[in-house]
Parts: sequence; C-alpha cells; structure tokens
Amino acid sequence: MAKITIPRLELKSEANSTDHFRVKAKRHKIQKAIVNAYMRTVQIPPLPLVITLTRHAPRPYDDDNILIAFKYVRDAVSEYVLGIADNKIYKPGRADNDQRIKWEYCQEKTTQEEYLITIELTSFPTHKQDLA
Repeated sequence: MAKITIPRLELKSEANSTDHFRVKAKRHKIQKAIVNAYMRTVQIPPLPLVITLTRHAPRPYDDDNILIAFKYVRDAVSEYVLGIADNKIYKPGRADNDQRIKWEYCQEKTTQEEYLITIELTSFPTHKQDLA
C-alpha cells in the first residue's frame, strides 16, 4: 500500500462553480501538477489497484459533488499510475476508466479551515488462490 497526503489542496465542486472557464482551467492545471509531483514520491503497487481518494475539510460535500470535485485529481492519478505500469503516455481524461483500477471516495471532517487530500493505492488479488 502507498499513501500520499497533499496538504492545502482545496477541492471545489465543479458542479456548483460559476467561475470563468479560464479560472477553472487554471485550477485544474494546478491540481494535476500538484498531484503529479506528489505521485512521484511513492512506489506504485502492482496492478490491479483500489485507489481511495479522501477529502479532509470543515464541511462535507454530498455524494455527487465529491465525485465531481475529485475529477482532475482522479485523472492525474490514473494517468500517472497507468503510465508507469504500461510505460506509455495517456491522453488527458482517458485513463481513469481502466478496469484495473477501482475507485473509492471518502470524506473526513476537519476542525478548522484546514483542507487536504489523501490518496491510498492498494493492490488487490485477482485470482482465487491469492485470496487464501
């Protein structure tokens, strides 16, 4: 298992955002760059993986907003993980539907105006003999 904690990364629900498209594009580019930088610091477990994305913030999002808020983080993680595993470069937004990755989302409440995310990558067995 590998675990990454990214401090001070505040995710915004894109479904409720009225920001100008250039502001959104800049935010997405920054999120992906930060995630890529942190992904380089860990050893990626072998595929298939369960990747758990956790948002730590004072106020939780509802079910649909948490998925949308993690959109660009999910893209960056999947592009990095599969790029390492397959030794190729994936087009933006195309790697996150790979069947070798199962996605889970969590939220934890923080006490103050503290925002961070954690990314956990865990291998899971694919054969019955691996389960014994």
